[in-house]
Amino acid sequence: MTTATAKTSPVKQFRLLRAYYTMEKKKIGSGKAQASHSNDHNVLEVMKPFLSFGVKAMAVIGSALVTIVRNIPKPENHISKPKKDGRIIKI
Repeated sequence: MTTATAKTSPVKQFRLLRAYYTMEKKKIGSGKAQASHSNDHNVLEVMKPFLSFGVKAMAVIGSALVTIVRNIPKPENHISKPKKDGRIIKI
């Protein structure tokens, strides 16, 4: 027990120790369990911020994916046409 320090008087230390040891000790599981109130209105009210965040996040991700797909070059742009040169290379 470290509640008593050297600066407090012995009487005060005794009172602190007596108060500590005479307190009722709470035991885990001895209290009554509280039933959670799960009516539909309360659940929607609690989940509303999370749902709105989820919808906004999905919209941002969707718009980013659409932008990425639109900026991918089409295959027709990559086909290179053979160049016809009139040069002749002799070795």
